Amino acid sequence: MNGAAAFGGGGQQSVPPGRCTLTSSKGPGPSRAEDRPPGVPNLPPAACSSGDPPPLPRSSACYPRLAGGQGLMRQASNRLQTLMTELFSTDAERTAETARLNDLARKAPRTVNASWLAMGGVAALLAGSAAEEDRGQVMALALARYASFDGGDDPYGERDFGVLELWGERLFWKIDYYRPDRDEHSPVKWSTELTRRVVTIMLASEY
Repeated sequence: MNGAAAFGGGGQQSVPPGRCTLTSSKGPGPSRAEDRPPGVPNLPPAACSSGDPPPLPRSSACYPRLAGGQGLMRQASNRLQTLMTELFSTDAERTAETARLNDLARKAPRTVNASWLAMGGVAALLAGSAAEEDRGQVMALALARYASFDGGDDPYGERDFGVLELWGERLFWKIDYYRPDRDEHSPVKWSTELTRRVVTIMLASEY
């Protein structure tokens, strides 16, 4: 998204959705069989490394094009979706769980597979702060403490939209739900395993 900047959640770089970084197991030590000391096993040529464990089995997450890999991923996702649908069987239960996860997306994004995105106007506000003011921290606190939900801004009770007044500007924030491995809408927004949340903060004029 042009003119946008990711912030919040610390400095650890995350792997783009749906991709695994393959890292060679060959290090500075011996790699040929004849060079290895007795008893040292021959390690596989690559391992899946994505910072956090992928929600699906490592084999299918790293090698979706191998025989059966794509089918295993789909089966695992379908089983989990069925389980989450049975676990939260009523609309009221799903709404309550979605709202709880959305609150955590604002307060502790890493715990619910969420990230924050500041649109261009907000990114400029953050960059233009004085040396003695950490506007990123101010915004993070404002998001975490937000509680002014009403029927107009939150008609479905999921607590996924709000309005902030900061630095003389009117800001909107909203939460969108995506599948964990691709940029498609997730239909199971009450699950952290099947949904990644994106909290977008923008100027009212950017809405």
